[in-house]
Amino acid sequence: MDQEGAKEGYGEVERVDKKKAEGDREDAQSDDNQDEAEIEWQDEGKEEEEAWIELSLVGKKWTNKNINTNAFMTTIKSICQPKHGVGISNIGKNQFIFQFYHWRDKLRVWEDQPWHFDRHALILGEVDGNSKPSDIDLHEIPMWVRIYNLPIKGRLNPTNVVNMGNKIGSFIKMDQSGCGGIDKSIQIRVSIDVRKPLKKKIRIKMRGGVEENFDVKYEKSPLVCFHRGKLGHGLKDCEDCKDDETPISKYDGGLKASPWKARKDNDDQNMGGNPTGCAKKLFVLKPRREEEKVAKEQICEVVNRLGGVVINSTQEEMPIATVDINGRTPTIALWGRKIMRGIHFSI
Repeated sequence: MDQEGAKEGYGEVERVDKKKAEGDREDAQSDDNQDEAEIEWQDEGKEEEEAWIELSLVGKKWTNKNINTNAFMTTIKSICQPKHGVGISNIGKNQFIFQFYHWRDKLRVWEDQPWHFDRHALILGEVDGNSKPSDIDLHEIPMWVRIYNLPIKGRLNPTNVVNMGNKIGSFIKMDQSGCGGIDKSIQIRVSIDVRKPLKKKIRIKMRGGVEENFDVKYEKSPLVCFHRGKLGHGLKDCEDCKDDETPISKYDGGLKASPWKARKDNDDQNMGGNPTGCAKKLFVLKPRREEEKVAKEQICEVVNRLGGVVINSTQEEMPIATVDINGRTPTIALWGRKIMRGIHFSI
């Protein structure tokens, strides 16, 4: 029994010595770290780094599912087809850097958003040279949105257009390529927050205080959950109704609209030119000011001719005459408070 007790005592001493040795090593490492001088990060880079940042975009696939990185890179290069090429690097889960080599390629990819892969949205953003990949937060995509059956008058009112755009997301611009005639909808470029449900209707207060609902549709829409109205997953992957055998669809395919061809043709013509993509004015109206100017000159001529006429009457105040000018009868201003009526001159 004494030998067994001695062995246990020796074992306990060994364990204590081992823990003490490990603690001493950790303290030594801590002391070493404290003794090291802090590294000061220098923001200034080489000239090519500035060009690299300026011609880059950061992108994120808006889905929790893992994607095939190689398939994604190949597909994106194929559908974007930048004239001068593009390099793609994976910097995190479903997160990428797109390196362009010409500003026109980057501009076209930026302007042609939204892009999809496997029906999931690719969210793009400018590269901030001072940010770490883990700090990049992307959650907005620009989309062309259509609003239907609006009153004809007031569609191009800037206040109306901006307010409607901000009701759906964040207003960017209005497409005027289809303004050569009245269409069933207007098209607005809006930045959509993918964390929020899509708007399928907007409510507008009309003249007289009457409120009406107007349908909203989205061009090139990515995958949408028809239960929650959010991007990033379909109905079968929705967390809110995964246990329901027959989930309720609050949305449907009516949210989607085909791209507007007139805008696409116009954008191609204005690449690098007019950024608004507005169509040329097709209507030429007769200038009203010239017509009013001519009428005033003719009336002044009549008044000058009446300058020698003496009027003496006690009739109540009336215009001195009506003058027939090319089939019209403009009224001449009063000459006095007591004038006669009924004088008619023809020119």
